[in-house]
Amino acid sequence: MHVCLVTIEHLNRDYALSGGALRVMGLADAFKKSGCRVSFLRQKSKVEPSPFEELFELEEICKDGLIRMNLAARISEINPDVIIVEQWGLLDQLEGIKTPIFCDLHGSLLWENYYRGQRGKYDLRAKMMALSRCNGFLVPGLRQKYYFLAFAMAAGMDMAQERILHVPLLLPEEWYKGYRQKEPEPDVICGGGNWPWIDMGDRDWVKEWFQSKGLLFKEFTCVAQQSALNPDHLKSQTSDSGVPHQRIPKLYSRAMAAWDWYAGNRERELAITTRTVEYLYCGIPVFYPQGLELSEFIEKHGLGILLSEPKDLENVKNLENRLLQARDNLRAGLHEYLKPETIYENLMGFIKNPKALGVSYDGMAALEAEKRQLVQKNQALMDENEHLLRVQKKLLSDLRIQQEEKSELALRWSRDIKRLGAQKTG
Repeated sequence: MHVCLVTIEHLNRDYALSGGALRVMGLADAFKKSGCRVSFLRQKSKVEPSPFEELFELEEICKDGLIRMNLAARISEINPDVIIVEQWGLLDQLEGIKTPIFCDLHGSLLWENYYRGQRGKYDLRAKMMALSRCNGFLVPGLRQKYYFLAFAMAAGMDMAQERILHVPLLLPEEWYKGYRQKEPEPDVICGGGNWPWIDMGDRDWVKEWFQSKGLLFKEFTCVAQQSALNPDHLKSQTSDSGVPHQRIPKLYSRAMAAWDWYAGNRERELAITTRTVEYLYCGIPVFYPQGLELSEFIEKHGLGILLSEPKDLENVKNLENRLLQARDNLRAGLHEYLKPETIYENLMGFIKNPKALGVSYDGMAALEAEKRQLVQKNQALMDENEHLLRVQKKLLSDLRIQQEEKSELALRWSRDIKRLGAQKTG
């Protein structure tokens, strides 16, 4: 089976990678290990492509998040058996493609988009319309599964058949396997992008507290660029600042633990945090908030310490022993707890049996489609009206000219008659 993954993220590990890029590469690894041939089609950017990447030019990003580009022609050239789309905004241009299409809904959710200022009703309508273009969805978290289930049902999709598959965030184990260290350095690291909607607490206080325990707090964060899906940042590319991903496993794995706490908000309560999964792949335990989806997984397997707020650190007993035990629990790798073979099997079964497209009449997607048709008809009528107004204007102009010419002829005729009368009288 030939699988094509479509994304706007670059996939070059010589640069810093986004969470979306890691998700794409994790899915690609899952497909390859399931015996599939994998192709990548991604947006052209300033980051040089890897040899395995095909590029497409981004034509336009609309204010509703939909992406305009001639993607169908590129898909036809690649000729895959299955298409996996990473950003939902790409789906709108895939109407009419016969190849089964699945959308991986790893990216931003409603609250994050709201924070960015994408708050119009057209955002929701566009999202539902786009989702109606695909045969099924993949999500990294169970909370997201039910979040998007509501979107799909509101869109009018037939949900009697299973259309949403939970596929946990998997990363290539080979990236990390050789770097996990038995004897860690006394460091607590903090990495990833500093997104403005994430409150990571009073890091100065946290830094001082760890120093009082003989642990050095090290930050490897960068100012995260806004997503290219935001029409206010059309010129931005995936950031090449931050730590090149090739260096991450070695850099992170030698630390004692990672500070990965952030205050709860509506986005974080639903999202799977990519940086958290990468810390665990590197074999280091995390200080993590209570109440998030990964919190239960971390607590169940003893992979970190959960905190309701940063100052809960003062109540942690036997800190060093707990961190060393958590590191020991991660020594065999995260795959021991994720059971990837089962995930691969479920994923392949899901994409090999795509559900037919279908949207009920009363769903939002059908209403949006009807609205678009009405908008097109209205535009056609407006264009026709403008044409008729131009014709009317020309006719009135021609009539005015004719009237002026007639008036001038009548005036000349009157003058000529008077002149002839005067000549006869004389």
